Amino acid sequence: MRANEGAMTSIIPFIGNAMFEAADIKLMSEAYNKAMEDVYAFGRPNGIVGKIIGTRIISLTLGGERDLDRLREGALAACGFTLDGTH
Repeated sequence: MRANEGAMTSIIPFIGNAMFEAADIKLMSEAYNKAMEDVYAFGRPNGIVGKIIGTRIISLTLGGERDLDRLREGALAACGFTLDGTH
């Protein structure tokens, strides 16, 4: 199922040993889903793209970021995408 087909994907598979509050996991999952929707707009990405996006969102959150748009933007930038639709 594609990320933009309505089912929310959890960030949990990418967390590893890190500890987060439930609200942070929800925020990270939402940022992950929005970033994946953006990536799917360009076509079907390979599996590593999702892993890079998930890992980057977790890294940013561990660094203190809690803004959904900045998490999404940072994750997309890690894969060479921007919110303005270029890559």
